Amino acid sequence: MADVEVLIDGVSIILHGVQVCATSERTEVRLPKYRAPDGTWMAAITLPDEVKGPMGDAVIATGIEAGVLREKGIPPAWTAFPAG
Repeated sequence: MADVEVLIDGVSIILHGVQVCATSERTEVRLPKYRAPDGTWMAAITLPDEVKGPMGDAVIATGIEAGVLREKGIPPAWTAFPAG
């Protein structure tokens, strides 16, 4: 989970509960959701692609910089050491 600040035309919007889901194949950034009264999950916010794409890229870049995500093709640190 991440909190993300988006600055649009000088207005700061903070999104709480942004999900960062990483597998060995890909990393996805998902906008927050809430459970509707009927039990289905609904989007808590809708962003235009012009905002959503760059925001996702920035979240992934920040995760790589913080060491909680890694760039594709780079093995995890624990695979660099021989078992012994």
